[in-house]
Amino acid sequence: MATPPSTPHPVANVVLRAWQQAILALDDVRAGQDVVQQTLDDWQMFYDDAIKDTSDPVFQRLLQRNIHRTKFRLAMSHLLPDLLARLIPPRVEPLTPGPLETLQLPADAGPWYELPEGRALLREVLRLLPSSQRQAFWLLSVERLPLRLAARALARSRYGVRKDAARATAMLATILALKDAVAETDERQQVVGQALQALAGWQAELATQAGPALTAPVPGRRKLPRWRLLPLRHPLATRLAGLALLGSLALGGVWLQQWRSASDPAELDVQILSGEVPLGILLDPHFAEASHD
Repeated sequence: MATPPSTPHPVANVVLRAWQQAILALDDVRAGQDVVQQTLDDWQMFYDDAIKDTSDPVFQRLLQRNIHRTKFRLAMSHLLPDLLARLIPPRVEPLTPGPLETLQLPADAGPWYELPEGRALLREVLRLLPSSQRQAFWLLSVERLPLRLAARALARSRYGVRKDAARATAMLATILALKDAVAETDERQQVVGQALQALAGWQAELATQAGPALTAPVPGRRKLPRWRLLPLRHPLATRLAGLALLGSLALGGVWLQQWRSASDPAELDVQILSGEVPLGILLDPHFAEASHD
C-alpha cells in the first residue's frame, strides 16, 4: 500500500476532497486519481507552484473540465461495445437490486456516519445524484464556498446553484430516513453535518491510499497575467460577453446585407444598361416597365 502524502494537512485535504469529487463523478478510483493529477498539472500552467485554496474558482473549473473530458473519453471507449451489445438480442434475466437497495445499516452499532456501511451508503447516494445537484451540494456544503464563488465556479446562476443544493440535501435526508439512519424530524442542517463527518471518514481512508502522485505543493504565485485567467475566474461572464459579441456581429451582418440589397436594384439597372443586351429584350414592354420602376 502506498504511503500517504507528506504534505501539510489543510493542503492535503484539498487534494483528497478533489479526489472524492472525481470518484463520485466517474465511479472509478484510478480515473479519479488521474483527473486530480491532471488538474494539479494544469494549475502549474497558471501558477508557479500548484494549488492556492479551494475558494479560488479556477481550481474547481479545471477540476470540472478534466472530469467532463474523462467522462467523454470513457464514454467513447465504451461506444463500440455498447453498440455491439445492442445488436445482440438481450437475455431475459431477473432484475437484481442495486447497492442502494441492498445496503443495510446494522442496528445498535453506533452513529451511521461512523460505520463503513454508512459511508458506503452516503457515497452511493451522492453518486446517483444528478451531476449539477452533486456539484452544488459539494461546493456549498463540503467546500463551504460562498454562493457567489460556487456559482462562478460552476458558471451558473446563484438561484440555480442554491436550488440544486437544496434538492440534493432533501434527497439525501429522505434516503437516510428511509434507511433509518436519521429521523424524519431531523433538520436538514443536522443531516448535512452528519454527512460531512461520514465524508471525513472516507477522506481518512483515501489518505492511506493516496500515492506520491497526489502530493499537493505549497501555495504559489500567479504566473500568467490577470487577463489570461479571466475565462477561468469568471466563466459565466466570459460566455455572456462572447455571446454578446457574436450577437452584435450577426446584427451587423444582417444590417450590411439589407443595406447592400437596398442598393442592388440601381446597380443592376446600370449593369444591364451598360452591358450587351439583345434589342428584343430592351423593346419588351415588361422589361421597359420594370426598368422604369
